[in-house]
Amino acid sequence: MRKNFARKAVGAFGALALTAGLTAATTGTAQAASNTCSYPYVCLYVHGNKTGQYRDVTSYYQSVTRSATAQVIHNTRNDDVVHLRWSDGVETCVTPNTHKRIARPATLTGLKISWSASC
Repeated sequence: MRKNFARKAVGAFGALALTAGLTAATTGTAQAASNTCSYPYVCLYVHGNKTGQYRDVTSYYQSVTRSATAQVIHNTRNDDVVHLRWSDGVETCVTPNTHKRIARPATLTGLKISWSASC
C-alpha cells in the first residue's frame, strides 16, 4: 500500500512540475512576443520593454509620454524615416530598417514618421 501511494505521489508531483514548466514557457513566449516590433511599426523600448509603438505618418510630432526615457528605437519601415524631438530642442533622424540604441541625456518629447526615405 505504501509503495502504491509513493508512486501516485511522485506521478502527481511530476504532472504538477510539467504543468508549471509549460505555463512558465508560455508566459515567457507571450512576453517576448509583446516586445517584438513588426512591420510597419516604429517601437521604443525602456529597459528592454516596449513602451511605445507607432505607425502613422504625420506632419506633427506624436506624444511619447511612456517612452520619454527610451533607450532603444526600432524602425521596421522600409522607406520611411523617423524624426525624434528632444527636450533640449535637438531633433534627430532614424533611417528606415534601423534598430539602434539611443544615447542622449535629454528626454524624448515627440516622434514623427515621415514618407521620406532618407534623413
